[in-house]
Amino acid sequence: MKIVFMGTPDFAVPPLKALVEAGYDVAAVVTQPDKPKGRGKSLLPTPVKEEALLHEIPVYQPQRVRNNREFLDTLREIAPDVIVVAAFGQIIPRDVLELPKYGCINIHASLLPKYRGAAPIQQAVIDGEKESGVTIMQMGEGLDTGDMLLKTEKERKSVLRFNLQAFKNNYNLVDLSKMKLTYFGIKVGSCGENHLSIDKEFDFQPAEDKTTAEEIVEGEKSADEEEKELDVYDIVLAGVVREED
Repeated sequence: MKIVFMGTPDFAVPPLKALVEAGYDVAAVVTQPDKPKGRGKSLLPTPVKEEALLHEIPVYQPQRVRNNREFLDTLREIAPDVIVVAAFGQIIPRDVLELPKYGCINIHASLLPKYRGAAPIQQAVIDGEKESGVTIMQMGEGLDTGDMLLKTEKERKSVLRFNLQAFKNNYNLVDLSKMKLTYFGIKVGSCGENHLSIDKEFDFQPAEDKTTAEEIVEGEKSADEEEKELDVYDIVLAGVVREED
């Protein structure tokens, strides 16, 4: 598969590097023009350009991609199967979006639909967000529009309850944590992070959740107020899963 990669800042370097290391044919890299920096106003390449040159990938740096016939003709000559975009810095026009066989895929630094547009990481920090992530999406004409293909979010944590007396050889939790075991359990409910205790049994809500009259009157809690819920499992079996040769 032939790929054209479009990106500019440090955020876009790991995706480019990953594509190259995975063996994909990155036929060209498109990035913003070099800009003067420092007291001497020396022209410095973008981080993506530096990475592309390390891999001897041809680099193109158009001032703009919209209404640029020369750039469009260059893309047609390359004939990419897909264009991967990561923080390029310009809105991609329709004639570029429709050129590759599989369209254009955007790597956006937020959990869309929140924080569309430029500087999503900075804005999330300014807003005091506790969690963020990355969205991979099929690109549309608008600003960070199109079908979402994948979102990376923090996985839901779980609590595993052990009956240590059921384990042979008197294993303790430290022993178990060092073993590469696969656990099989039954979900028995959920609990809040604030109710966990290493010294004693913790309180948890049985799996059959019921809405109280107080919750109906007060309404749902906001994301900031709501305590994070953890799934609780009773471990009934632990062992090593043999991998097939």
